[in-house]
Amino acid sequence: MKELQQQPSLDGQHVWSKVRYAIAEFILLALVVSIVPLTIYLDIQVLSDRLGESSLTEMTQAACLFVVTLLHAYTAWRDPVQRGFRILVSGFFLTMLIREHDYLFDLISHGWWKYPALAVTATSILLATRFRRGLFEAMAAFTQQRGYQPLMIGLVVVLVFSRIFGTGNLWQLVMQEDYLNLYKAMIQEGLELFGYLLILVGSLSLVDWQAPLMDMAGSDSKRAASERLRPSHSRPIHGHSALHLVSSTQKKRPPLRRCAPNASGKR
Repeated sequence: MKELQQQPSLDGQHVWSKVRYAIAEFILLALVVSIVPLTIYLDIQVLSDRLGESSLTEMTQAACLFVVTLLHAYTAWRDPVQRGFRILVSGFFLTMLIREHDYLFDLISHGWWKYPALAVTATSILLATRFRRGLFEAMAAFTQQRGYQPLMIGLVVVLVFSRIFGTGNLWQLVMQEDYLNLYKAMIQEGLELFGYLLILVGSLSLVDWQAPLMDMAGSDSKRAASERLRPSHSRPIHGHSALHLVSSTQKKRPPLRRCAPNASGKR
């Protein structure tokens, strides 16, 4: 009877924990999304930048892509089951990062960014074929994880929606004589940053952050077990334990007996 009375309270605690988590997640996402207008405002109003290649907005996009690439490369290194697929994902985002910095490669030659991008693509495919076992199973499991949806929505925003909604022809029709190229750049770059932030949030959710902690706990338990299995004579003796052992051996040593002299005076 008591167990039946306690069951609803446990369910209620579980429900409220889910609600609190959802509220915290909403607040966190709202803070992340607010980065977009903040960076554009700083570029235009504070830094007096017209959203060029070296603007704060562009650098934030590059930082998001760099962190996303490292996250998937880290998962490929940690998880042998997902290694082949995560190598492909990491190589894909690294190629996007190279494409975002095409203006740097244009200093060498116009369109030279394609060569390092092709090199990264070929290397990723070759490494993925080396770890191709379980590739499609890892891909299927990837689509079922929590961070897949924000990552996929972010990719759609960056690769499709920002290109269509941020075209200059569309905004020339809307604004006509009042059209400025800054408006088009602000909309397109803002949408791209919004998409990259969604990709970053999804990628953070797709990393198993508990694995390193479990490995540390496992190594500590193995070390403790090896200490227990080590023979007692091979364990090091330190501090008070050594003094206690010496004193105890001295106490257990039997006293020396002196023999009484015999009649001839000899002992």
